Amino acid sequence: MDDDVDLRERLFHNLVREYVISLLLSLMLCVISYIILCAFKRRPDRDEYSVASEDAVVYRVTLLSCTFTLAVSIGAVMLLPLSIVANEAILRFPNSYYLQWVNLSLIHGLWNTIFISSNLSLFVFMPFAYFFTESEGLPGSRRGIMPRVYETALVFVLFCVAVCGLVWVVLALTSGDNNKFMFEIFLDVKNFYLLYLYSCVSFIGVAMLLIFTPIGFIRLFTVIGELITNPDNLQTNFEGDIMKCILEEATEARRLEAYLKQNGWSELSTYPLRSATSITTLLATPETQHQHTPTSASNKINTVKTSNMYAARCLELEKQRRRMLFRRKFVYPLSMLALLILMSISLLMVSLNIAELLITGKVFRGKDDSSVVLGVNSISMLGPVGAAVEIVVIFYLMTTSIVGVYSLPGFKRLYPKRQDTPMTIIIANCVIILVLSSALPVLSRTLGISNFDLLGNFGQLEWLESSYTILIYNIIFVILTAICLTRRLTISMMKIIFPEVKNIFTGSSIKSENSSEVVPASAVADAATSPTLIKTD
Repeated sequence: MDDDVDLRERLFHNLVREYVISLLLSLMLCVISYIILCAFKRRPDRDEYSVASEDAVVYRVTLLSCTFTLAVSIGAVMLLPLSIVANEAILRFPNSYYLQWVNLSLIHGLWNTIFISSNLSLFVFMPFAYFFTESEGLPGSRRGIMPRVYETALVFVLFCVAVCGLVWVVLALTSGDNNKFMFEIFLDVKNFYLLYLYSCVSFIGVAMLLIFTPIGFIRLFTVIGELITNPDNLQTNFEGDIMKCILEEATEARRLEAYLKQNGWSELSTYPLRSATSITTLLATPETQHQHTPTSASNKINTVKTSNMYAARCLELEKQRRRMLFRRKFVYPLSMLALLILMSISLLMVSLNIAELLITGKVFRGKDDSSVVLGVNSISMLGPVGAAVEIVVIFYLMTTSIVGVYSLPGFKRLYPKRQDTPMTIIIANCVIILVLSSALPVLSRTLGISNFDLLGNFGQLEWLESSYTILIYNIIFVILTAICLTRRLTISMMKIIFPEVKNIFTGSSIKSENSSEVVPASAVADAATSPTLIKTD
């Protein structure tokens, strides 16, 4: 009897702990998502939904829906890496007191919560938020929040009927067993509807990743290069600005020196002119105070301050030039090398997966929850190092897919702008990121990036149970990546080779043209000390 009580008490405490951890993680993700959305959403003074009171309610409801959707997307991206980290941590420290709360029940609970929440966000919250944003009330109704709610509910019900009917038609076309079309089975939401919806969402997401990821592989080189070599669209012609400052500073100094010599201050020729305080001290001496008025002294002090301002500007430009030079010579090559290594590792994993499919005929099957145990075997043959590489590659794939989305012409207008993104554009971005993040675990399993399988019943995707389908997907992925890479290298080489070929046939010398535009440093120094630059008033 005591053993039964202890067992039930332990199960109760484990369940409470799982709920508390899930709640804390959900709150943390929601806070992060809200901060991200606030950074991109349009300011209240420019937003069209902040005019009337009902518009403000619609705006808040839509923002909360987008916050929940983005939190689910971040959770879906972090789910597989955190599961891999938990497995490796339990394997390395099996008796650790601080890892006792990490168990299989918690991990599976998080996975099921994420998958159910992704379906709710994609088919409930996001459509409702969009319809609520675009609603104006039923015809003949008064203005207010309730007519807009009624119109949104009506349109949403029609949307749900259309989605259910479309799913049923697709199922009827893809399945040959007529018993599966029974109405009772279709209404089984937990065991049929959610699983089939996730199968459809994952199919759409994996198809999108097949297109966006190879494009993102190549586009990411350009994006990282622009962020490193030209951050915040800074000017890069530092040499000309530095030369200009040197000329202006030298001109002011020679102008001051000429003026002082004209007025009999010959002792100032060897006096330090870099400090306005030094000039003030000298002007206050008994030998010079009675010779010059306070106005002329003030003018000379202002001239020295102007010269000091030019000198400070030159120093600042020189610091910026050195930072930019460091970025171009060290940070940029290292970043390009890191991206090249990540892309090579990803393609190597996909190639090994293709070889394994050809030799063994591996099939993507969802495992039962009871057949997966944490902390028994390592995810990778290389141990923690291989697991770390898998985590980095997973984040790399997600990053390249997002970059690839906004590189296509049809999606460029959806690119969010800081403090100037309308709510409808935010809804569209949340839907795109949710679809991509929900398909990321399936993509990792399909491409052989990670063999870690905690999808459970959600991993039983009938359209991926064929080894030929997985093989064709991997081959298409490699071919598209090779095409994008070849096209990028070809364009880059043509930009370099074509001017040289044109130069050979036209007989013009590029170096001679450039040499006529560049001013040597010695010429700048001579010009700075030339008396012709001094303007004597």
